[in-house]
Amino acid sequence: MQQDGPPVTVEQLSASVGAAEGNDDVVLLTVVNKSEATVLVLAVTMYSPRFSGGTDWVPDRAGGTRLSPGDSLSVPAALQPVRCRQRADHSEATIAITVDRAETGSLTVKVAAADPQGVLESRYRDHCSSSA
Repeated sequence: MQQDGPPVTVEQLSASVGAAEGNDDVVLLTVVNKSEATVLVLAVTMYSPRFSGGTDWVPDRAGGTRLSPGDSLSVPAALQPVRCRQRADHSEATIAITVDRAETGSLTVKVAAADPQGVLESRYRDHCSSSA
């Protein structure tokens, strides 16, 4: 079994946002372990200036989810209410990944949230145009 490694850095994790089938209020948050050690993921939260508050995922069971080197974790997370503004902030979303570092406790790493399908922009536009 692969042992847990040293503290995680931004370079060792990547994250993205994708569409969840059948529900416009939910997105899939995907975390990829690019390190050479197993990572224990305790929580994943997406922050975007287009939405009020963080979009959270916490494992159903205590103890988190282990990601071996090269593995990914895709989890559903409910979007927070949209912030419709005349001059919207379209800066990049970030995903905060909380990992366990054994003896030293947890660490939260923030990474840019790739959104190759444009899910966040689409949800923002759809909601704001229908509520205008």
